[in-house]
Amino acid sequence: MITTKAIINLLPFQSEFKLDLLEKFDTLSEEEQARTADIIWQAFYMVYDIKLKNNVDKIMTEADKNGEKFDPTFYKKAADRTDDEIRELLASSSQTLDLEEARKSMEMIIREINAAKTSRPLKN
Repeated sequence: MITTKAIINLLPFQSEFKLDLLEKFDTLSEEEQARTADIIWQAFYMVYDIKLKNNVDKIMTEADKNGEKFDPTFYKKAADRTDDEIRELLASSSQTLDLEEARKSMEMIIREINAAKTSRPLKN
């Protein structure tokens, strides 16, 4: 099942924006969450449609190049290819964002350690 959060990972947003949105998403009011989810899903469908159109074009070009006739499975081939690409993107974007989250957490820990070091009084 594709979740709104998985789609946030997939969409071509900057990493910082994704992390911020994911961090705040669960704390939004129900109305804000619904509106945000609606926008995210609309963006997902736009990305999906673009990928599907590109795959239809690719398959048409391949078929034309190979002298094939278009049959009833033509569109299904393009949709299957698009679904596979989306699954791959979901998997890779999740891994990439996990690394970004880990990096962001490490940076926060380092800042806290450095802040603690500078706030301690020096011993003589």
